[in-house]
Amino acid sequence: MFLLRHMRPKSASQYEVVLKPLVAWLGPDRDLELVTEADLLKYQSNLRKKLKPVTVANYTSVIKALFNWCMDGEYILKSPARRLERKRPPPDPEDNRAMPPDELRKIVDYAKLTHPRNHAALMVMIATGVRVGGLLSMTRERTDLDRQFAWVEDKGGGYYKAYFGPLTAEALEGWYRKQKRKEDAVWTGKGPTYAPIKSGAVYAFFQDLCQRAGVEGHYHPHCVRHSRGHGLGKAGVPISVISRIMNHSDEAITAIYQPHDDEYVALIARRHELIALADEPEKAFRPPNISTWRAS
Repeated sequence: MFLLRHMRPKSASQYEVVLKPLVAWLGPDRDLELVTEADLLKYQSNLRKKLKPVTVANYTSVIKALFNWCMDGEYILKSPARRLERKRPPPDPEDNRAMPPDELRKIVDYAKLTHPRNHAALMVMIATGVRVGGLLSMTRERTDLDRQFAWVEDKGGGYYKAYFGPLTAEALEGWYRKQKRKEDAVWTGKGPTYAPIKSGAVYAFFQDLCQRAGVEGHYHPHCVRHSRGHGLGKAGVPISVISRIMNHSDEAITAIYQPHDDEYVALIARRHELIALADEPEKAFRPPNISTWRAS
């Protein structure tokens, strides 16, 4: 019943992967009311021996969600998972999965010359940092080219505003003019059906673009999201604003996009050594020039 609640099929499948081992470990005939905090703490301890800390944190979140749901539905009086810790490990400042700007420019330039749909999709991903699922949720009705934003679906099933600029709006207009079937879905495939594309098609055209444009290294669409985040961080955008643009649930997740290396910190400190004396420090702040800043 928990997996049949208002949950997307992909989310339900992911939850099932987490919960099946738990049910097997507790015993399939175990009454929920008899599950104790000690049981779950022991199970979590076993997980820590086999899985990475971030995976244990994700598993713990699902387990807590299950028992909270049971409590809300009055199947149990209190949750035995309430004291389970789900702290994520601190972000690794060296963990940069972004696609380098020069490589990203290669596929953008190639797509612009060869495929208006793929070019428009790339521009949306670059401008908004949207996930593939959010990209595919775009419709003409929920996309406003004049005001330059689209309502896109997040991985939790809700919607948020993804903002873009005039160059992305221009790319979308170009794709709209070429699009054969004028239906509400923004991203459609080839004829004769011109059906909406799925995530596999996005990964496929991205890999094809990388190969044809001569990109070195292995990248996938989510790397573009990291490129957006790291670019905003190096541009000096406040972490609270980056978090909203990336639609993160917690600013702690966004912290990975803040530059941490000594060279960057030293540059900022020296450039603004007297900023405490400025009447309007927000106007005095100047981040490094991204076009000349080395890629981390």
